[in-house]
Amino acid sequence: KKIKFKNLEKQIKQNLFVEDVEVFRDVKGTLYAKVQQRKPIVRIARSFGYDFYLDAKGNIFPMSQKFTARVLIAEGPFMNKLLLKGFKKDKTYLPYLEFMKRIEKDEFLSAQIHQISIDELGRIKMYQQVGQQVIEFGYPDENVDKKFKKLQLFYERILPNKGWNAYTRVNLNFENQIICE
Repeated sequence: KKIKFKNLEKQIKQNLFVEDVEVFRDVKGTLYAKVQQRKPIVRIARSFGYDFYLDAKGNIFPMSQKFTARVLIAEGPFMNKLLLKGFKKDKTYLPYLEFMKRIEKDEFLSAQIHQISIDELGRIKMYQQVGQQVIEFGYPDENVDKKFKKLQLFYERILPNKGWNAYTRVNLNFENQIICE
């Protein structure tokens, strides 16, 4: 009877891995805490300092001491800018979050693309689990849908004919072209 549910919820929410919590008591007096945990979609790897996780809402939270989530790894100089400004606070960075969410939601791409690198200008390169190609995606701009369609064509039509290790570089930046070297 002396427990204040709002205070208890507030204390539990201080844990950065907790997205939402509801504390309540049933008719028998049993106390329950219904906790919704943050689900990481990206691990932000930095060359200095600690790594972080990023959820689908753009929240940044620290790595856990107890587990490592198997998610896309994002690294590169641009990631430090994103961490300073934050995905939620600056709309210029939202296309990058949408790009990462798109990879995470696609069953094939989430299994195939294990890491992205974003250079100082904001251009994205993708690294694969299978195959040695570095995929130069470029900016997540208004052509993002076209670039993902070209990537799908690459996997469906080019790789089956040429093999997984035929190319080292794939560029999706040019209109109506897939450049393979």
